[in-house]
Amino acid sequence: MPAIDLGQFLDRLERSNLLTRDDLEALHAEIDPVRDVVQAEPLGRKLVRRGQLTGWQVQRLLSGRDDFQLGNYRLLDLLGRGGMGTVFKAEHVMLGRVV
Repeated sequence: MPAIDLGQFLDRLERSNLLTRDDLEALHAEIDPVRDVVQAEPLGRKLVRRGQLTGWQVQRLLSGRDDFQLGNYRLLDLLGRGGMGTVFKAEHVMLGRVV
């Protein structure tokens, strides 16, 4: 997978609606472009450690995807794929239930 820069990662993260506006603003405030050399992959790992994103979500963001919404569900992880379709772990956006 080709490396993406931090700006691209943050743009995809914003378009994905995976984090709240407040979380995104806090994340931007943490990044000091003068002092810190922040790269997309380490930042993604940091968000996984914090429990804000899943590893699957970060990998999709790094590969150029920002589509994590399927109807009323936010996709959290890929559970399996086969001849009949794909199974995801997801969270109902309004109810907060994981299915």
